[in-house]
Amino acid sequence: MNTDSHAGLIARLAHAVQVSTKEAEAAFYDALQTLSTGARVENYLTLFAVRRAADEIRARQRSNPVDPL
Repeated sequence: MNTDSHAGLIARLAHAVQVSTKEAEAAFYDALQTLSTGARVENYLTLFAVRRAADEIRARQRSNPVDPL
């Protein structure tokens, strides 16, 4: 997997869900690994990984809301 080509996707993911790049990167690669296991066609794996990572981050944010100041 080419991490250089994923850097832009990860940065946009982090911005979209308002988390650090490090957190977005971890969620993205976790989702990508899960989806690629047993995948026969890999054309859209990065797209699906971004969507899954965003969904998982948003779910965590909903379950652990931050109190506003």
